[in-house]
Amino acid sequence: AWAVDNNLTRKVALAEATSVLVGRSLGEKRVDRADRATHAGLFTGMAFMAVCGVGFALFAGPIARFFTPDAAVSAIATRLLWVAAVFQLFDAVNIVLRGALRGAKDVSGVAVIGISVTWACIPTAAYVLGKHMGMGALGGWMGFLAETSLGAGLFWLRWRRGAFRTLATQPSVESVGPKT
Repeated sequence: AWAVDNNLTRKVALAEATSVLVGRSLGEKRVDRADRATHAGLFTGMAFMAVCGVGFALFAGPIARFFTPDAAVSAIATRLLWVAAVFQLFDAVNIVLRGALRGAKDVSGVAVIGISVTWACIPTAAYVLGKHMGMGALGGWMGFLAETSLGAGLFWLRWRRGAFRTLATQPSVESVGPKT
């Protein structure tokens, strides 16, 4: 639990830093700097979470057995940690791009995509895969994986096509000044 929470804290901190750098860059009308800040945030987040994911995957069994002597529970936890290993990478992309878009003042877009994708993927997968297909907790975690990867893809598209790209190149009212 500590490792997952610790990873989340780092991703959120990275997203907040990316948000600030993107907002500052776009305030200076520098879309190129906003892109660089976002790419740096993505690279840093993905690199760190890839290392964590590899650790989860390689040590899934020992981690699970550390928490329970029950072989059946340990087997389930091991499979969940393998899914969590993949999840880490997509979640880093998802969270950093949310921060970048918030820095670009696209708060409502982030909210609509986040809520829609979450509700479409997680309960559906938990119900269909977990309950009806007999996958149990693994089915729910597959929903989390679907939610975070689909969300990451949609946030990336929104970042690449964002309205801020054209707005940042237009002169502000203050810079034009009154006509005399």
